[in-house]
Amino acid sequence: MAAARWTSYDASFPARWVEAMKRRSRAGGEPGKARRRKRVTLEHRKTPKAARCHIATAGGLETEVARLTHERDEALARQTATSEVLRVISQSPTDVRQVFDSIVLAAARLLRCDLVLVLLRDGATYSHAAVASPEGPFEDDGPTVFPIDPSANFPSRAILDKKMLHLPDWSCIDLPEHELKIHKMYGVNSALYLPLLREEECIGLLTLVGKRPNIFGAVEIAQAESFRDQALIAIENARLFEAEQQRSRELTESLEQQTATSEVLKVISRSAFDLQPVFDAIAENGVRLCEAERAFIFRFDGEFLRAVGYYNVGLEIREFVDRNPVVPGSHSISARAALERRTVHVSDVQADPDYAYAMRDVDPIRTILAVPMLKGNNLVGTITIYRLEIKPSGNRSSL
Repeated sequence: MAAARWTSYDASFPARWVEAMKRRSRAGGEPGKARRRKRVTLEHRKTPKAARCHIATAGGLETEVARLTHERDEALARQTATSEVLRVISQSPTDVRQVFDSIVLAAARLLRCDLVLVLLRDGATYSHAAVASPEGPFEDDGPTVFPIDPSANFPSRAILDKKMLHLPDWSCIDLPEHELKIHKMYGVNSALYLPLLREEECIGLLTLVGKRPNIFGAVEIAQAESFRDQALIAIENARLFEAEQQRSRELTESLEQQTATSEVLKVISRSAFDLQPVFDAIAENGVRLCEAERAFIFRFDGEFLRAVGYYNVGLEIREFVDRNPVVPGSHSISARAALERRTVHVSDVQADPDYAYAMRDVDPIRTILAVPMLKGNNLVGTITIYRLEIKPSGNRSSL
């Protein structure tokens, strides 16, 4: 019986053993490799779970610290740039050029673009008001005034559309003639144009360009818009300041005119029968109001203009004018005002080809204003005021 049982078992065992080895080989490869994987697994299991969590947490913490440090540095840089621009705005309320220089330099450095420009519109053209690279102010040797023509350049399109124009990759679009030159000269491959709008009108652009494509993302565009807003603040501040100054000048001029009129009326009231003090007071106040040097009051006697009042006129000149009364005509400014019955202003009498009155050779007169005195259509005389140098004319003097 024992022999029978052994024989039966001995016949089936080898076949089953071989089959088991084949299945093991198909599932896990060679036994040696399985043992090596098992040893790695065992070594891994020897590391405590808490230690593995600590290593993972330390790596993530370093990444998070680096990210927060980068964000902090960028925020600090933005605040510093904004603070610098606002400081310049506060210190230069009327000098927009200085503010523009500060804005383009801060934008170029903060946004790491290759060039930043402020372009200002003037009718049918636009021009460079300020240009800077990260290294400092940029000197452009080329033209600085360009026509507003959408087919000729990109800035014109942004100016006329009054909307932001973002061109991230110039290699993907057809370039106008102006941008082709810029691309070849400076290697520009991307640009951002932000319109400066005031009362729904585009008065210029803040333009940012780069040599690398796709350098302006959402964060850079938002910061560029902040610089654009600062440029608008500077422009508006200068406009309001100039408007206030103009109102102040007008009030001052009005007060001076009223004062001068009052003084003349006082002289008239005190000199009812003596016109000489009245004429002299008119001449003096006319010189002061017009910021001139001297004046004559001429009275028309039906044939000649004869001097009857003076201010700051030397004896030699007075004697010359007395000896040479003026006949209405074109040979002198007083004569023209008398002949044409209108105010005549000549900015430089030395260059006037029709002026032939010899007094210009006696006295270094440059600018003359002559106002006729009329009673109805009848000529009474003229008030003639002189400057000894050429100055820009203004509303207060018309001289």
